[in-house]
Amino acid sequence: MNNAQFSGLDLNLLKVLMALLARRSVTAAASDLALSPSAVSHALNRLRAALDDPLFERRAGGLVPTAYAIDVGKRAGPALEQMRAAVAKTAFDASSAEREFVIAAGTYAASVLLPHALARIHAAAPGVTLRVKRIDAHYVDDVEQRRVDLALGVPKLTHRSVQWRPLLADGVAWAARRDHPFMREPVTAQMLAGARHVVLDRFQSLLSAESDAPSPLLDVGAQLSAAYSGVIASGRGLPPVAIVSDMGQAIDLVRSSDFVTLTMRKFALAQRLPDLAVLEPPHRGADIEIGAAYHPARLHDGGLSWLLDILAAQ
Repeated sequence: MNNAQFSGLDLNLLKVLMALLARRSVTAAASDLALSPSAVSHALNRLRAALDDPLFERRAGGLVPTAYAIDVGKRAGPALEQMRAAVAKTAFDASSAEREFVIAAGTYAASVLLPHALARIHAAAPGVTLRVKRIDAHYVDDVEQRRVDLALGVPKLTHRSVQWRPLLADGVAWAARRDHPFMREPVTAQMLAGARHVVLDRFQSLLSAESDAPSPLLDVGAQLSAAYSGVIASGRGLPPVAIVSDMGQAIDLVRSSDFVTLTMRKFALAQRLPDLAVLEPPHRGADIEIGAAYHPARLHDGGLSWLLDILAAQ
């Protein structure tokens, strides 16, 4: 494309291209852009003519971009973000702001990260509201597509299009009812081998992580193996009595039984349960960093930067 052709190019068409590359669907891109599907289709046809390339092919499952469309997207995306940042209003006055932030968070974040943060938010920004969604397996897509402002409590990310900020460090601990017949400090491998376990499915998957898994997850898995002191990880202990998806469920199960569970130390302590004992593992490993995942372009938003600072002030 020569200078004359470029000067006649409607740059709004590039926003349509980026939305189609992200969503691979005319309908979904139209929703993101607040346009009708027919307007997006018309813009795509104009862009095809301007760039002399089909850009997308319709196949089962959605639109498939051409190699040229992917290349244009890689080069145009950062430029569009710079243009957006250049005209963005970055100032954020917390005391007068009226705004809602959407956050993906699980049980851990709701118990450990958010309570103190909410108190600080209320004091500094009474007009700010947090809408908290339950975090799920698709949280990276939610952050990428900006369906959520932040995802909290996740291990450190290596994903190329999502950045990560550490907020606190925590370790693992054993939880059992306070008058358990044999679980007490110092915890030994023999105690663990004789106990029946309530296991978090996320911990179980990390213990069996593949060698090509992201290194931060392998670090977490190594700490879990150390906490189990080789008993559960090697299969020498009794099989788990239950496998649960929620840390709070595991705590509720063990505090009224003779079962035990491996959990996050700060989460267990935050429950403030008089009938729950929080015990150090036989071999304590390095702490696990808990943090927030966000889209890097969102840092131009003064409000989101302010929220990250609030969350980090633990």
